[in-house]
Amino acid sequence: MAICLVVDNVDESREEFESVMKQLGQSGPIPPTGASLLVAGAAEDRWRVISNWDSPESLQRFFGERLAPAYKDAGLSLDNVRRSTFEVHTLVVEGGGAQGA
Repeated sequence: MAICLVVDNVDESREEFESVMKQLGQSGPIPPTGASLLVAGAAEDRWRVISNWDSPESLQRFFGERLAPAYKDAGLSLDNVRRSTFEVHTLVVEGGGAQGA
């Protein structure tokens, strides 16, 4: 079951996100294994990241093995991060048509 993750972080700036991405780039591929999409940007008073995952397990593995350590190495915390997920019904990609519909 594919899932979409929406993360809102009121404590993170663009520069801090870029620092985390740099740390992640040193530990493996981006998007990470199990993810097919990563979109990030400022949204109102927070930093928002949206990602698509092939399974809840691949998402949890990424958080535990790569994301939490990358935040720690960047001197940041995930304490105030708000996460929500939903099951993906349809994902449309350029040149590839609709997936899951």
